[in-house]
Amino acid sequence: MACNGFGGGSKVTLGEADKKIGVSYWQAKRIKRALRVKGIEGILHGNTRRTPWNRTADWIRQKVLEFSKELYRDFNHMHFTEKLSEDQEIELS
Repeated sequence: MACNGFGGGSKVTLGEADKKIGVSYWQAKRIKRALRVKGIEGILHGNTRRTPWNRTADWIRQKVLEFSKELYRDFNHMHFTEKLSEDQEIELS
């Protein structure tokens, strides 16, 4: 089974393609199918452009930066995290 070449328009077999892109033969088949069905978007990871469910809200991130630059500027990371938890009730990992 052959697929379009890499840029030059020549035909490349899946056996050649898998070695060129460093994946298994079956992964190369999956990539070929994804390209055929979805185009270039098909080779992107499924979570691309999705916001993580556990992302820290922007307003919290901004508040933490303010605290780190002003109120707790002389604290090390560990002490800063502890004080955020104790005094500001902001839990970060």
